[in-house]
Amino acid sequence: MQFEKSAYTVKEKDGGLHIPIIRTGDLSFTSSVRCFTRTMLAMVMDDFEERRNTDDSRITFLKGEKVKNCTVHINDDSVFEPEEEFQVHLGTPLGDHWSGAMVGANDIVTITITNDEDAPTIEFEQSSYQVREPPGPDGIEVLNIKVIRRGDLDQTSKIRCSTRDGSAQSGVDYNPKSRVLKFTPGMDHILFKVEILSNEDREWHESFSLVLGPDDPVEAVLGEITMATVTILDQEASGSLILPAPPVVVSLSDYDHVHEVTKEGSKKAPSPGYPLVCVTPCDPHHPKYSLMKERCEEAGINQTQLHFSWEVAAPTDTSGARSPFETVTDTTPYTSVNHMVLDSIYFSRRFHVRCVAQARDKAGHLGTPLRSNIATIGTEGSICHTPVTTGTARGFQAQSFIATLKYLDVKHKEHPNRIHISVQIPHQDGMLPLVSTMPLHNLHFLLSESIYRQQHVCSNLVTLKDLQGLSETGFLDDLSYDSISLGPGYDRPYQFNPNVREAKTIQLYKHLNLKSCIWTFDAYYDMTELIDVCGGSVTADFQVRDSAQSFLTVQVPLYVSYIYVTAPRGWASLEHHTEMEFSFFYDTVLWRT
Repeated sequence: MQFEKSAYTVKEKDGGLHIPIIRTGDLSFTSSVRCFTRTMLAMVMDDFEERRNTDDSRITFLKGEKVKNCTVHINDDSVFEPEEEFQVHLGTPLGDHWSGAMVGANDIVTITITNDEDAPTIEFEQSSYQVREPPGPDGIEVLNIKVIRRGDLDQTSKIRCSTRDGSAQSGVDYNPKSRVLKFTPGMDHILFKVEILSNEDREWHESFSLVLGPDDPVEAVLGEITMATVTILDQEASGSLILPAPPVVVSLSDYDHVHEVTKEGSKKAPSPGYPLVCVTPCDPHHPKYSLMKERCEEAGINQTQLHFSWEVAAPTDTSGARSPFETVTDTTPYTSVNHMVLDSIYFSRRFHVRCVAQARDKAGHLGTPLRSNIATIGTEGSICHTPVTTGTARGFQAQSFIATLKYLDVKHKEHPNRIHISVQIPHQDGMLPLVSTMPLHNLHFLLSESIYRQQHVCSNLVTLKDLQGLSETGFLDDLSYDSISLGPGYDRPYQFNPNVREAKTIQLYKHLNLKSCIWTFDAYYDMTELIDVCGGSVTADFQVRDSAQSFLTVQVPLYVSYIYVTAPRGWASLEHHTEMEFSFFYDTVLWRT
């Protein structure tokens, strides 16, 4: 029985070492050997746990066993010590064989304990800093650079920290400085203050560096960040404001769980049926907000003043090639393309989406744009998914809608003597329904230019505010957020939150139930509006003799368009057209004269 090697090195933080003992010869008998420690530079109890030269330290090999481990426990402390050694010996062999057992030539092993992780290590907290040029001709801005010490803090450590010119010059752009930083026992950081000067001649951002050294530190070693770059941002230079980190794109339903969704190994892809949100580092929902908050405040970045834009690329094709990203420019009456939330009508399954965020300074100038990660829309997790018809790349199965006309008589509480039009449309992820009594032509202009929507008085393209003076009712009602009953289908995260989504978007989506996946639009018109404004026509009208009632048949055309995004700009649509017709007796006073 003997050790496999004659020397081992172990890190103090490992907490222990298993030393293999090899048995050779006839293995059909039981044998044993003592495995005990001997001190050298390393001290028992302080550095390792002793194995005494007694039978408590005996390692027993059963029949057939060839290798057994002798385990030594190492004590991990936070005090930095130089490398220390101790020995492990084998002795007093015993065996069931008639000739007993023997210890081989390799009966002593030397163990070296290292603890580099406890070495006092000095470095800068971060490798780059940004500071704004102070205002006014004699302004001075003080920048605090944190120099940190890790590891064993029981010693007194010293290191020199100095400034070095880059494109910024000492005496003109900043005051030069060089001093020895002294870390007393227990001290884990020192602030190195640098004064930044106002320079009227500066026309662009300039930088200088800070260096630890050049002499080796006393009672410490240098860490990884031994040089830091300071960039002085010029007041005049446009585009100087930049967010402290790139934004991240997640589904709006994950807005409260950004950290879990974005961490390494997360498999969750955004749903194709719910909006995306662009989370900047100055947004309290950002995973690193606690670190970034100060930087956002220092730079004067206001989260509500940020400018957003979105870029979309079509799905990767079968050869693995991805089409280039294009900026989303197609606005609609319900959605804008420069908001922190991107509506689900702008993307579909497997699309690639990213957002671009720009900070805005007090003068309103936009800063440097930062692009987010690329979010690939998932195929799982869809909310309202209808089977796709085969054979086409983007074949949608057009489900028919239900439209009804009903006369509400004088006794009706809320809408007496009115014609009630109700339209129910099945929803699919990423779909936008347009309802109008006029034909829907030229979709791109219809959605982006308000002048094209003016003829669509009886539609969901215009709000009651747009209709003032023309009609008192419409398909988009002015429901306030508080009055939406947040029942099933209306209770998803931030679905109607006015702080996150736009008012015009909420006004449209109040009509969609995400549980039943049905859009419901209701409008209540009197007969005059239906005929004069909505393009309805009377086909039969006669008065019943000796009565104040008339018999009437009314026809109203209804055009419904299901709109989907095509890659990555423009719209595709499925057009439907129906004629609603109904007959009824009415009180002659229904006509407004």
